Amino acid sequence: AIIVCKCTSSCALLLLACTPAATTLFWRRHPHSHAVTHTISAGGHALSLRKMRANKFMGLIYLIQALARHRFSWIMLLLLGIVLEGCGLYFQYQLRLPLCVNCVYERAFYLTFIVAGLIGFLSPTNVLLRNLAILIFMAGSAGGVVVAFDHITSVYQTGFGGSCKLFPSFPSFLPLNEWLPWMFQPNAACEKLDWSLLGFSMPEWIFCSFACGLVVSVLFFISQFFKQRKHHSYKDYY
Repeated sequence: AIIVCKCTSSCALLLLACTPAATTLFWRRHPHSHAVTHTISAGGHALSLRKMRANKFMGLIYLIQALARHRFSWIMLLLLGIVLEGCGLYFQYQLRLPLCVNCVYERAFYLTFIVAGLIGFLSPTNVLLRNLAILIFMAGSAGGVVVAFDHITSVYQTGFGGSCKLFPSFPSFLPLNEWLPWMFQPNAACEKLDWSLLGFSMPEWIFCSFACGLVVSVLFFISQFFKQRKHHSYKDYY
């Protein structure tokens, strides 16, 4: 038994002593094996990196879905629309700034913020109402972007009023200028206003507000095509 133990200990020591040399000799005789191992390691790292990016992307999608399903987002949109409409009335009646036809159209598109916010606030977990609110929000933002861009180009064109019309053309089923003339009846042509904030004119600020609304509404819309997560956890995103 003593002899067997001594032989076993000697073999173990010999194996430990020869392992580094044997490993070095193996890699010298088989250099391609090291390359294969390195390739496998690099492939695993790339796969892990792609999985991490996918988790962050899905975390962002889950966050946007949660915002679209929460009443807070829609009540904030509703309040934003009310504040923007109030600012327009303040500029018109308090600061005595002229109201052009593009201003009237922009006010009409701001109403979609109020309508979408109200519909979404009623039941954001209801698929039909939520998607209806998102579509109204997105359509109003897109229309506002087009009108605001036309407003900017009209203001900086030469000539009286540029290409801006003098009378609004609302659809026959929604004559806002007849229902609410104090709010939707223009009284001037498109001209450069003597007002700016941080170096930007009013049409440029209006364009930025609608552009931000369009980005948010598109993100809400895209997130609806992904499967909802059962347990809302944003650890992957943060």
